[in-house]
Amino acid sequence: MKTNISNQIETWVNDQLDLYNYALQIGDAHWQQHILETLSNKDAYLQELFKEQENQRLWGQFNEINQSMLQLLEEIRTQSLDREQLEAIRTKLSELKKRRLVIVQKINAVKVTPSSN
Repeated sequence: MKTNISNQIETWVNDQLDLYNYALQIGDAHWQQHILETLSNKDAYLQELFKEQENQRLWGQFNEINQSMLQLLEEIRTQSLDREQLEAIRTKLSELKKRRLVIVQKINAVKVTPSSN
């Protein structure tokens, strides 16, 4: 995953430098200055990439938990279970709900902001 972010940041920097060179060729000093300011915010851009990656990872976990819960609920609905089996499934569901709540809290803490680039 770090390689993916490294590639993204390298591409972003190269794109900005290409834009800068073009602005230089056409003599647009204001645009050149804007691009230099954008490049100086590379760390903020990199931080947003890491946040986005973490957000995607957390949503993946959230979806996996939901799938597990649906499978357990389907098992309750379609199979004849004795009291012990039913209680074991309910315990698993309770654990999954707790894990899902922790993930939701982490998702809310990450808060990816929309990129203007």
